Amino acid sequence: MTEKETKYKAPALEKGMAIIELLARTPEGLNLTQISDSLGKSKAEIFRMVAVLNDLHYLEFFKLNAFIGSHSSFIGLLTATRQFTT
Repeated sequence: MTEKETKYKAPALEKGMAIIELLARTPEGLNLTQISDSLGKSKAEIFRMVAVLNDLHYLEFFKLNAFIGSHSSFIGLLTATRQFTT
């Protein structure tokens, strides 16, 4: 995707959308390390963004037994349509 010059900047929004777009391309989900590595951001930065996106019901956490005896938290997009209220 090419970046287009814009008049206004909203870094937090851009970071949140980058997370959502990355997860949209990865239906099996990703863990925090995979997200931070893919986006070139710190795990602490990604953790805060993911926590807020989860609170807003854009993301969900799920467990995946990737290896025997290993339980990793993975993050994925919610499959249900988010309900907006006014």
